[in-house]
Amino acid sequence: MLVAMGIDVGLSSVKVGVFDTGGKIVRLVERPNNSLRARVERVELDADQLWRIVSNCTRDAMRGLPAHYRLGAVGLCGHGNGMYALHPDGSCLATSSTDTRAQNMIDQWQHNGLAAQMKAVAGGYPWAGQPLAILTANGLPPDARIGFCKDWLRWKLTGQWATDRGDASAGGLLNMQTGDWATALFDAVGLNDLVSRLPTLCDWGDVTGTITAEAASTTALPEGVVVAAGSIDLALGALGDGLMNDDSLHVTAGTWAIHQHRTNIPVFPANVLQTIVGPWDQAYLVVESSPTSAINLRKLESWLRDRVDYAAWNHYVCEIDALGDLPIYLPYPCGAWDLPGVRSGFVDRHEPVSDEVMVCAVYEGIAMGHRRQIEKYTSHGFAIKKLIVTGGLTRSAGWCQLLADHTGLVVEVAISPHAACWGAAMCGLTAVNVSAQCNLAARQVVEPRPNCRQRCNEQYRRFIEILTTKSGQGV
Repeated sequence: MLVAMGIDVGLSSVKVGVFDTGGKIVRLVERPNNSLRARVERVELDADQLWRIVSNCTRDAMRGLPAHYRLGAVGLCGHGNGMYALHPDGSCLATSSTDTRAQNMIDQWQHNGLAAQMKAVAGGYPWAGQPLAILTANGLPPDARIGFCKDWLRWKLTGQWATDRGDASAGGLLNMQTGDWATALFDAVGLNDLVSRLPTLCDWGDVTGTITAEAASTTALPEGVVVAAGSIDLALGALGDGLMNDDSLHVTAGTWAIHQHRTNIPVFPANVLQTIVGPWDQAYLVVESSPTSAINLRKLESWLRDRVDYAAWNHYVCEIDALGDLPIYLPYPCGAWDLPGVRSGFVDRHEPVSDEVMVCAVYEGIAMGHRRQIEKYTSHGFAIKKLIVTGGLTRSAGWCQLLADHTGLVVEVAISPHAACWGAAMCGLTAVNVSAQCNLAARQVVEPRPNCRQRCNEQYRRFIEILTTKSGQGV
């Protein structure tokens, strides 16, 4: 029986899933991504360590694969943005999308009008963790090829240097009118040589090489198996979760808060971060994202230390209505593309609070951060009626209820937390001309509670007032 593998390399974890053509998980291996190396504003990944994690996952997945299954294709999925600089000796300098060293460069571009030009050409505003900003601020590494996470992984597996238009557009490197590299923007920031370093452009379901003998010996993947282009993790999560309707918004509540609306025509709302090429024929994703979601749980863990108990935290959040007014928590540990100077923390808290109040305030702050981003879509005229939600925070029923109450929208919680991995496998199946007959499982539905709307609106009013004061601008 033919099966496909999806390799999903995120900043928090690495997943390798083997799926049949109907989306059923045959094998799934997940490991923490402990390759991140953070030093204040500088955030990089140890590429050698990351390759060891991926290889261990693929070996474990293949080791447990029953003999009657035949691996027909591999699809790749990786965290977006940042920058992977591949040197001629095979070493790789990998910069994370949470690196903020280039923020001064972004400030300059906003001041001199170049940011607006980038939005017009590439479909999105620039931010510090994107390739152009990183390379302009730190210099183009001599003789290095420049790509994204999954592109480096493809090179390790196949020896080919290629990327898809989804990743390229999410990285602010694609001319959205021509579908080719945005060379005018490269020239504008003094990176005239960049285009010669970039991967070959292709589409998400294209064949981009086969597993080499060297890679087979390390990963246990069969030599000669087709490797598909794949795409950025956020887009393949939407593909795997079956985002289809105009009235739906796909929400990822992971390290990043990511919101995506599918459209068949390219639209570029001025208050939304970017529009990218989607993993469908003639489709686009209007994307609003920032590192402001489950990343805040790390703050809670550092504060509460030996009192970390996610089951208890969920219970607290389920009982949030009994606590009355909570202190406002701003969920911006790294800022946001439109709030670069705002940082996370409690405000209007004048005395020590209990663990219960602290936990509930953080969870509600995250929900209000999502609400602020979701309202950008409705203000543009998108008739959003429901949210398809995935990511680590969906493990908290209390938080899902908070999101429904704050937005006033139906929340459908994706049953499988491995949608991006399945989306990558779907790319693999497309590459070998096999149709993926995805039978989407029923989602858990959470309805907003009308009796909670007044309290949520009052908390949100305070949240926006504080953000406006902190940022010195309308939000």
